[in-house]
Amino acid sequence: MVEYLFENLHIISGFSIGGSIVASAAIIRLCTFPLIIASSNNGAKLSALREVTEPIQARMRAASKKQDQMELQMCRQDMRKVYQSANIQLWKTFLPLVQIPIGFGFWRVTRNMADLPVPGMESGGFLWFENLIWPDPYFVLPLATGLLQHLAIRVSTPLNTIICTSHG
Repeated sequence: MVEYLFENLHIISGFSIGGSIVASAAIIRLCTFPLIIASSNNGAKLSALREVTEPIQARMRAASKKQDQMELQMCRQDMRKVYQSANIQLWKTFLPLVQIPIGFGFWRVTRNMADLPVPGMESGGFLWFENLIWPDPYFVLPLATGLLQHLAIRVSTPLNTIICTSHG
């Protein structure tokens, strides 16, 4: 899928290899963005219901400790009712995991392209890394990726709080 996207974007758009890589990453991000939003909304709803679900979870732990299967089933049913009333679907929490195989495929394709090397990789880059076969000599890209991930986590925590209070 990723290779198909790279090739067609490079051929149809006329972008350089580097431009095709960036454009492909942006397209994949745009396609997975609704999944991330759905997961974030689900997480915000779960956080908003913490006061309701914590006592049920405490009852579940006590029932599990006593091995009281009847009480355990009742707690699960109560939890299900709470989730249904808030329109929470637990499977949505895991939607961002879809990015893992896509990201790994993206990495494998670009790595294999550099290992071959694919024509145009030597001069298809831009800025300080014109040769896409060699790693970033100044480690700017790995550092920028780490910084952006850190900022995304820092920004998303207050956003989840805002979403919780608005959906609450």
